[in-house]
Amino acid sequence: MSSSANPVIVPEARYGGVTLNSGADEQSALTAQRTRIHMANPNLGVEFGYRPGYILRLHLKAHEGSAIARGKSQLIVPPRRLAEISFREVTEPCFWPVSFPIDQLRFELPEAGLARWQQDHRWAKKALLALKSGSSTMDNTLLAFGRAIVMILEEPERASQFFVDHILTGLCTYLFESYCSSSKRSVIGGLAPWQERRAKDLIESRLGSDLTLNELASECGLSVAHFARAFRQSVGETPHRWLMRRRVETAQWLLVNTDMPLVLLAVECGFADQAHFTNIFTRLVGASPGAFRREKKSMMKAGTA
Repeated sequence: MSSSANPVIVPEARYGGVTLNSGADEQSALTAQRTRIHMANPNLGVEFGYRPGYILRLHLKAHEGSAIARGKSQLIVPPRRLAEISFREVTEPCFWPVSFPIDQLRFELPEAGLARWQQDHRWAKKALLALKSGSSTMDNTLLAFGRAIVMILEEPERASQFFVDHILTGLCTYLFESYCSSSKRSVIGGLAPWQERRAKDLIESRLGSDLTLNELASECGLSVAHFARAFRQSVGETPHRWLMRRRVETAQWLLVNTDMPLVLLAVECGFADQAHFTNIFTRLVGASPGAFRREKKSMMKAGTA
């Protein structure tokens, strides 16, 4: 389908819903947003690239080849397959005509955000991302990051900032480990005993409320990225996994020792709602909260009979 010579230019963000972000300010925040346009409209140009850096796109729908307008030049974009990940380095705003329906997940990694991330990772300070602009790949790990973000975007009210930070900073770590011109890195040690104890104490005190990676890292005197890596090395689990497991363990005790309704118990243990609680509990325990309660209380009655 041919495009209009003078399309109406609209920011791509207008065609996305919720924007997930991880960062201290607008210029350096790592972001993720889903772009969905259901009908082709060659008279419409979708603009992106307001912050210099990299844009990664997970293509949730295959599409034909197209072109991107950058200044007075045009960049040819080849056809993309379902689940293909494409990379684009941007230094100035660009736009592309909507010549076909679009469904993409867009990760924006601005230069300021990447620089801040590298400052937190000594092994990556002199590294350069080897992401050729316009190239693409099929990468199951990047696809897994994308699927996690899609799930959050479908039910954003259930996602904590803690988990969003975990996913977006984890994406940066993976890119620098797997798509870097310098793969050598020094090993970063785990948390000091006092840091591990303080982090776990803070998690315990906030099981029933929201908690961010930034709060945990600040409590230990570390950057978010350094803390996340050090915690995993010391504990054997990511901070988010540890938090979820402790919430489930607390819920197990309450299920056995109280008659609290599941909807209230879910909130008490820090879950977004009963459905979220049931999903996480079942995944980690292997039984639903209701089934777990019935089985344990039945065993207790049999033991006292």
